[in-house]
Amino acid sequence: MRQDDSEHAFYVYAVARSRQGREPGNLPTEGIVPQAPVYTVAHRDLLAVVSPVSLAEFSPEALQTNLQDTGWAQARVLAHQRVLAGLLNGYVLIPLKFCTLYTSQERLFLLLAQHYQALDNAMRRLWGATEWGVKLFCHRRRLVEWVQERSEALRPQREAIARASAGAGYFLRKKLEQTAQEEAGQVVDACVRASHARLSLCARESVPNPVQSPAVHGRKAEMVLNGAYLVDDGNLEAFRTALATLGETYAAQGFEYELTGPWPPYNFAALQLEEAAHEPAPG
Repeated sequence: MRQDDSEHAFYVYAVARSRQGREPGNLPTEGIVPQAPVYTVAHRDLLAVVSPVSLAEFSPEALQTNLQDTGWAQARVLAHQRVLAGLLNGYVLIPLKFCTLYTSQERLFLLLAQHYQALDNAMRRLWGATEWGVKLFCHRRRLVEWVQERSEALRPQREAIARASAGAGYFLRKKLEQTAQEEAGQVVDACVRASHARLSLCARESVPNPVQSPAVHGRKAEMVLNGAYLVDDGNLEAFRTALATLGETYAAQGFEYELTGPWPPYNFAALQLEEAAHEPAPG
């Protein structure tokens, strides 16, 4: 498909390769904007997955305005993610950043040709594995109560409260609560380290991402780990088992795990993407 380069740019979602032993997957029927077709531009066994978009909507000047429109931006981000999600089963993907644009199909061919080796290396790193996310939440109040009642380090304080008069017991209970708050922080740190280490043993690669605020994740509990794990497809059951074991181990202390995915490998293709997707937006 060709478009008038003076009026259109090419929105690039990802560089892809068909999964071994599978027929190329069906492409999503709709792209970044309604009625925008999704198709591929090929070089050897690499495919750039693209949609033609109007410069009236996606030029640098137009984007500067449109991205300030929350409704427009959210709709486009969701559309971008839907395209990538629709490619996961049939392709190994190197996802490109939201609003990666090229001015012509010739430049897309050049992208694939000039950076073939870097892209091929990235594909080989990702081959046979899928990104999964694990979010670990802490119900802090429940944890503090658990520490107060169960911590061996606080046993002398609990025994002192049991022997104390009502007046002295009040101040000792306040001291116990303060000490439990401090120890709870140590328990959180230990749980996060142990959880990430255990899950990483089941993954090809792993990375801890910044935790999200409740305004973002929508829970009352505190997020204390936001991990991403590149898991061999054949090792997914072991990964799930490790996660379930962690959940059972730490549930009583107020910890809760959430598995998300599968995802395009956002966290494990970044270096290659930075090298390959370097063209500025059309101007």
